Amino acid sequence: MTLYLDLSALQSVPAANLNRDDLGSPKQVRYGNAFRIRVSSQSWKRVIRLGVEQDLGERAARTRLVPAKVQRALENTG
Repeated sequence: MTLYLDLSALQSVPAANLNRDDLGSPKQVRYGNAFRIRVSSQSWKRVIRLGVEQDLGERAARTRLVPAKVQRALENTG
């Protein structure tokens, strides 16, 4: 017998339409016996990135720019 573990997380957010479809209606998903507002992973990633930027006091680097930044840092340290 194979066992599966399915984890879901529900996050409370203030009243806002975080994701909208092409008609401007909030995206929803049926979870349990209720419709819930759907929040994309892209929305969460943006919030996390902005929080990190605020905490560090600098803009987050795009992943494609990291090699150039590492190269500059290595050259500056000799």
